[in-house]
Amino acid sequence: MKPRRILPVAACLAVLLAGVLYLVSPVRPPSGTATPGDGPGRTTASLVAAVCERLTSIDSVYCEGETQFVSEKPVKYRYARRGEMWHYTEPTRDGRDNTSCFDGEHEFTFAVGHPRENPRNWTSVQSHGPRKNDRFGPDGLLGAVIANLRCSVVDVLGSAKEIAKSDEVLPDGSPGFRLVVREVKVARPGVKEPFVVAVTVDPAHDFLPREVLVTPSGVADWSEDWKVLEYRQVIDERTGGKRWFPVRGTMSHKLEVRIRDVRVNANLPSTLFHPSPPDGVAVVDVTPAGNAKAAAERIAKAFDQPGTLHARVTRALEDARPQCQRLLIVRAEPRSKTCRQLFACLEDDQSSPALADYALLPVRTEAASASDIRACLQSPPRPEATDRKPLLWVADSDGKLLATAGPDAVSKDGRIDRRRLVDFLKAYAPKLPDAEELLAASLARAVRDDKRVLLEESGAYCGWCVRLARFIEAHGDLLGRDYVPVTIDRRFGHGRQVMDRVRTRKDGSIPWLAILDAKGKVLVTSDGPKGNIGYPNKPETIEHFLKMLGTTARRLTPEQLAALRRDLETAGAATARAN
Repeated sequence: MKPRRILPVAACLAVLLAGVLYLVSPVRPPSGTATPGDGPGRTTASLVAAVCERLTSIDSVYCEGETQFVSEKPVKYRYARRGEMWHYTEPTRDGRDNTSCFDGEHEFTFAVGHPRENPRNWTSVQSHGPRKNDRFGPDGLLGAVIANLRCSVVDVLGSAKEIAKSDEVLPDGSPGFRLVVREVKVARPGVKEPFVVAVTVDPAHDFLPREVLVTPSGVADWSEDWKVLEYRQVIDERTGGKRWFPVRGTMSHKLEVRIRDVRVNANLPSTLFHPSPPDGVAVVDVTPAGNAKAAAERIAKAFDQPGTLHARVTRALEDARPQCQRLLIVRAEPRSKTCRQLFACLEDDQSSPALADYALLPVRTEAASASDIRACLQSPPRPEATDRKPLLWVADSDGKLLATAGPDAVSKDGRIDRRRLVDFLKAYAPKLPDAEELLAASLARAVRDDKRVLLEESGAYCGWCVRLARFIEAHGDLLGRDYVPVTIDRRFGHGRQVMDRVRTRKDGSIPWLAILDAKGKVLVTSDGPKGNIGYPNKPETIEHFLKMLGTTARRLTPEQLAALRRDLETAGAATARAN
């Protein structure tokens, strides 16, 4: 779809007449030589018509090239546009391709490795709402995209009420024209001041813009400009003729764009503008409506966990102890406004440090009364009249009720307030252990009992960390024959220092395991040929974990190691079925 042009009536007639005369002219400058009629005497309207005709006659572009900021390495990219649809791909350091594309309705973002047919090489595909193309590539040099204005030169010239024209000499000595549009209005959030846009037109190269300068009105010492440094003739695949196209240019003297393998008006496939992921790759709607729907589904899933209330509370307390967390019970109706506001605050990044000290247990209002929850915790009975229907319940790792809070206690102006919620969580947060002291105590016990130390680096809300902790605890009788288990979280006192000292490879993923001798020397870790194995639930990761035990254990028998393998394989198969 071509951009709309809105001009006063008189200007429209002049533009139309000039455009017709230009289009039917028997001689065009195919080799960049200006015709006699292209001199300084051309009217403003005819210049506008020439620029708009040349830009809007490019319906599709495909190219490959590279961008380079000052003092940085060049970055390769692939760019395509057809009408309003566009595609941009940029490779990453790990060999994947980061892609953004717009199919006319939604923008999609995703990363994919090679071969593309393997679902394991894809990230999930995120579907956004419609967005203006603000990628700086060939369309930026053409002036078909002015990124900071989210519009094009055609939009600017077409909507101008008055255009000031000044003649000037271009760097190569050829005549040029500068079209200046003042008070350009921008419908963009956060932008209040109007802009001045100056377009330098180059008649020697089919009246394409040679420079676009954008300056906010009334704002000194700030501007952005695009300059074309080199043009090249390419084939117009629709007409078969040659036309000029920018192939090198700069933006504000900081970014240089180089373009190669240009195709103009080619019949580009629709697959460029809409992802075609293999089966098994999720497409996630991250529009406001999609986020709201996903949040509702996520909240409902958190509430709808299997088991009785007593069983869920017991399991949550068991999972909280190794993480040094307290239990936070949320009793609410998942679809209620209060619950949606509460989870929006809990999922806010600024709430994460406070929430990390709690194991979250959502409970539906109709599934359990306040008295039912109290019965599962160590708390004295209270009259129902003074209960005030708490929204939040805090218990320590032994199940002792410490505090409750109704919606009003964590609300402001009738809404759940993140700051008040965080203040409540901080007030009842546990005192975290010191990682240096935990490790020292474990090493002392290893010396006393002639054992090794099995160290797990864990983290709050890491599901695989919880599963590994459960496995180690469930097999404590076997593993305890040779190992003293200890869990370290970087949020513990000196936790970061301990893990940076023990973990020399900067992988960062968790759970991570290391087996230390009684003097603290690292004997073996969960770092395999492909990186950290995490929770061992696949044949190759189970093999690595058993190798860790087999090379360090002194009392575990082959039969006991085989029993550990069977349990891991059984759990891994169950996980695969669930997924």
